[in-house]
Amino acid sequence: MNTMTTLNCIQAITSSVGDNPVILIDLQFLKNCPQLEGADILKKLFGITDDDNVFCYKLKMDNGYATILRDFRITHKQWFDLLLFLKTNNISETNLSIEYLINNNSLEHTLETLEDVMATSLKFGGIPKFETFYNEFYEKINNYHATQRNQIYNNPLLPVDDKKNKFIWAFFTPANGQSHVSFQQHYKYSDGWSATHRINSSGTWYRKLKDGTEDDIEAIYTPSEVEDEILQFDDHEGQIQNEVDEVDEVDEVLNAVNSGQQPWIDNEQQETPYHSGW
Repeated sequence: MNTMTTLNCIQAITSSVGDNPVILIDLQFLKNCPQLEGADILKKLFGITDDDNVFCYKLKMDNGYATILRDFRITHKQWFDLLLFLKTNNISETNLSIEYLINNNSLEHTLETLEDVMATSLKFGGIPKFETFYNEFYEKINNYHATQRNQIYNNPLLPVDDKKNKFIWAFFTPANGQSHVSFQQHYKYSDGWSATHRINSSGTWYRKLKDGTEDDIEAIYTPSEVEDEILQFDDHEGQIQNEVDEVDEVDEVLNAVNSGQQPWIDNEQQETPYHSGW
């Protein structure tokens, strides 16, 4: 029988760089931990198995400290993250909902920790129960995204997401000179119209469930009509900008004439003429 099984705990040196590179490892906990069921290689590495067959690695000591964590380049944090799973069957914030993690910008950090623990477990030959936990968490993420896609599919907020072609769409923008009050007189909430998505200050999309009485409504029905509406809106904004540019050019010419300069000559190459008596 391996003599290391007679030990209850060891002090181990980690690969962390710092003032306190030593941690205490409870060998009896590792030997009896339910989460390490099937992790035979890890148990052999720590010398806590009754199997006395020759193994590729033997737990080594250096001045009374086990070197296994240093030998496998395991840091303090990596070991503690793995230990957290072994004691709680949880990693970081994986017990929180995916929606919460995304909304609080925490999912990326959680995945980094998850991948780090996976790398540590693989260094020790793999931990079957952690691999199950790992796969189940990623399945949880995939299910969340699938649910989100289904919600968008069944409850689109933009015409491009209306894959079932269930709604008619209208776009209000103040750029065309129409007031919101005037718009709502044609697209009434009482008739089933509702605002779905605002695009900054450009405008707002409205939709109404199709009921077969759409012929007398000036609205958008097909994807091509949606594209045409957006192109018209872009053209309208471009036309407004061109008109503004033209007004600016006229103002520049008038200012040049009033100052006595010749507007067809570069201002940097001429001086304001001296007017003696006028």
